Amino acid sequence: MKRSDKIRLTFELPGEMREFKEGEGMKPMSLSREFGFSMGKKSHLRPIVEGMIAAALRDEEAYAFDIEKLLGEPCLLSVSDTEKDGNIYANIASVSQLMRGMSAPEAFNKTSIIDVNTATLAEIDALPEFIRNKMRASEEYKARFADGSDIQMEPKDAVQDGDSPF
Repeated sequence: MKRSDKIRLTFELPGEMREFKEGEGMKPMSLSREFGFSMGKKSHLRPIVEGMIAAALRDEEAYAFDIEKLLGEPCLLSVSDTEKDGNIYANIASVSQLMRGMSAPEAFNKTSIIDVNTATLAEIDALPEFIRNKMRASEEYKARFADGSDIQMEPKDAVQDGDSPF
């Protein structure tokens, strides 16, 4: 089986508030999309990044692009719905910058990057269950937390700059 690094971009929708659990108050909805962590011409991630920065990237710029620069940047999402097994799912089709004169609501949640190579178990445990399970199944997670201990809160080894985020 071919192994590839993944990245999940999650966009908070602070204008779309819901009470998810009774008594917890209103919280914003969010949309996520997982990508192969590649900025090649045929990748699905590259057009999302180019839409957010409103510029086409040359290959050398794309490969050197620091994805962390997008953290917390307001944007417009184009969303398409798909139906599967009687359920309707919202999918991020494309991303663009805000139109001139438009402003975004203030973010509700703190922006963050959670990288399987550097995150503590506490950070991973705070994620939704389906993301925790994906991270726990990764080779990187298994190598860092080889003893399987859920008590260990700090990583065994720090990674070097240039390692890709999950």
